[in-house]
Amino acid sequence: MSKGSRSKVKRPKREVVPMYNDEIANFGPAVRETEAE
Repeated sequence: MSKGSRSKVKRPKREVVPMYNDEIANFGPAVRETEAE
């Protein structure tokens, strides 16, 4: 059971990395526009 749980945790962790990157990329330009104003 421990091995199965570890495999499941690794899968979602990898998906979270790209998800966060998308959010940071969106926040990057969003913050820049706010500073320009």
